[in-house]
Amino acid sequence: MRKSSRVSEKVKHTRKAKPRGRVLRAYRLPQYANQGKVDQLRAVHAHYMPLVQAAAGMQYRRLLSGQKIWNAADPSHLPSELSQRYRRSANNQACEALQSWAALVEIEVRKVLQRSSLHPDRRRLLAYVNARHDWYARRPDGAYDVPARIKDDETGQWVTVDGAFDVVSAEDMRLLRGIVKHVRRRKVSLPRLAKGRTMKLDGIVAQWQNPKHAQHFDLWLNISTLSAGKPVKIPLNATRHANSRAGEWTNTAQITIPKNPHEPVIVALVKDTTPAEKPEPSGGAIGLDFGLRTLFATSEGDLLGHGFYQWLQRIDEDLTTLTTGLQRQGIKPNDSKRYRAMQRRIREHAKNEINRILNRIIDLHDPSVLAVEELDFRHGGLSKRLNRIITRVGRAQLKSKLAMLAQETGVTIIPVPAAYSSQECASCGYVDNRNRTNTHFSCRFCGRKGHADIEAARTVKSRRSWPSARLTWARPTILAEIDRQFETRWGTSPTNVRTQGRRKPASAPPRPTADGLHTAREDAGQYETETMVAA
Repeated sequence: MRKSSRVSEKVKHTRKAKPRGRVLRAYRLPQYANQGKVDQLRAVHAHYMPLVQAAAGMQYRRLLSGQKIWNAADPSHLPSELSQRYRRSANNQACEALQSWAALVEIEVRKVLQRSSLHPDRRRLLAYVNARHDWYARRPDGAYDVPARIKDDETGQWVTVDGAFDVVSAEDMRLLRGIVKHVRRRKVSLPRLAKGRTMKLDGIVAQWQNPKHAQHFDLWLNISTLSAGKPVKIPLNATRHANSRAGEWTNTAQITIPKNPHEPVIVALVKDTTPAEKPEPSGGAIGLDFGLRTLFATSEGDLLGHGFYQWLQRIDEDLTTLTTGLQRQGIKPNDSKRYRAMQRRIREHAKNEINRILNRIIDLHDPSVLAVEELDFRHGGLSKRLNRIITRVGRAQLKSKLAMLAQETGVTIIPVPAAYSSQECASCGYVDNRNRTNTHFSCRFCGRKGHADIEAARTVKSRRSWPSARLTWARPTILAEIDRQFETRWGTSPTNVRTQGRRKPASAPPRPTADGLHTAREDAGQYETETMVAA
């Protein structure tokens, strides 16, 4: 049985403002290493990545034993021909990779707990353990102590009770570890770092220098090699973009060794761009809808990125022609230099367009909240291959850019479910796949008309008040909830509207504001029923 302890006296702990973490960004710089220096880097890479994998194994065993992932753990016993300094650098990279993996596991486990039928108190305690990644930490009897919290009657906030604990039973801890095991096998597998191509080298093995009398190169990056006391010196030139970014350069370098020996080595230096204070945006909330014909549509009526789809259509023809020719010759696409260059061109163009348009939206509206849906760049007018490329690139770049905007501008990013956002009317909440025809939207219930992408962005904006748990709901569940809200408000079933074509009455209660969008008026159903009968 789950035990709980309470004390009569409540002890309130003042919550201090959470300090902002460091913001580190890597900037790729042109490098001019000759073939001999590249060969030395490849030799280091061949030993370094297996060392990172061994360090990750050591950290994972610590996690299984109930300890925390700790980059100060001694890696000197790890087998490698590299120096002890390289062992420490590899251990740091392994810790960062496992911490990212643990964060993804935490998200998936939280989704499972939210969908479960467990008692709310059990869910709360397991969520506490999950948030701290203490899946394998437990007392000798298998239980786990959680600081007790009670709700303050005056402020309505939860406060911690000093010296009191709730106990997560050994049975519940076994249940949580079972969920983690399921997530690890089905959702988020352990990273295979030995096959990685990027070495993140700390200042103990890589230092950059800015010679005073350099004539041809701005920087020199000194990297330790397999030969003690004989570092390789990589000449670099700074870029205008990297120099224009605020912050200080750190002694951390990212060296990417391509699998193809004919491709150049990529060198990036890391800059500490931690903002001093979080600015306060002056605008309100904005909903964003993503597509291809119009890359971004906002709830304010902006349609941005008109030429992106036309550019993709042109390059899709070239990509299809090239892959057809390569298949005819029996050549794998990734073995073709031209194919790799085309992929790189697509990635860079998509990245530039996403960054440019999001910066434009911030400049125009200075929003305090951005409501965004799950990104899907797929379009029926493009080949499957290009859809895969652009969707993968678009999702990663959008996520990265939104995180950057949150750090730099203070805007709050609220993800919302994307299901039926293009079919739901932003005015009355009626969902019907016949509401939208290409870029034209016409509600079959209230008669609202407009551009389909803008109406979808307004629907996305209205969903920002939805509980975060709905992000994990399946499409049928979301549709059932939208229909329930529609029937509560209008007093008629949306199924009847879809089958019988019933229209909205002449007089009706106004739709609630966005903040109370999903809190139906108590008299809405009765009011609407009486109005329809009178009509």
